[in-house]
Amino acid sequence: MSTESDDKPRRVGRPRASGVESEGDVRTQILQAAAVLFVQQGYTGSSTREIAAAAGLRQGLLVHYFPKKQDIFTALLTRSLDESLATVAELSASSLAPEDQLYRLVHEGILELCVDRSSSLMLLPEAKQPEFASFWAQREVLRSAYRNLISAGCEVGSFAVDDLTLATDAAIGAVESVVIWFDADNATTPAACADHLAGMIIGHLLDDQSDLDAIVAAANEALAEP
Repeated sequence: MSTESDDKPRRVGRPRASGVESEGDVRTQILQAAAVLFVQQGYTGSSTREIAAAAGLRQGLLVHYFPKKQDIFTALLTRSLDESLATVAELSASSLAPEDQLYRLVHEGILELCVDRSSSLMLLPEAKQPEFASFWAQREVLRSAYRNLISAGCEVGSFAVDDLTLATDAAIGAVESVVIWFDADNATTPAACADHLAGMIIGHLLDDQSDLDAIVAAANEALAEP
């Protein structure tokens, strides 16, 4: 004879190493723990056992969220592009001029890379391995967005560049450079870094440097709109 408690569906969970079911997003906790280890020890030097321990999980349960260490690394790499690709989609539906769109894309990309220190993982030698080709394919989508906006800016006379490919690679390379030199512990804030570097990048592309203040104002005004 079943009792009321027997009839209740039991909650199925995957306990942490302590035996208490995790609250919050376990997947995010794993990524955060792995990011710290990968940055400190490298991809090859970090084991799934260490990642599980840092996330408070039994190693055998880690595979429920990420079957392989490669999957964790891929998720961290692509996470560094998510915000920028979302910005590309948002801007493509806007009425902003191409130079204003590029400023927004560059500025928000810098902010994201300053805040998410795991973005430096793209610099690891292992990131170039074939199994992480999906990340580079997405990065090429972002690069194409930069190229298209620079090209569009040239067509309307806002930008003046002699070599579109060089200008594109220099712009996205300057944005990504923050993962090398920006120090979250110094006195410079991510916002100040984004303001300064975005101004340098867009200013270098402009045919008329005096247009920069108007571009910044238009981009900020669009960002503030609900």
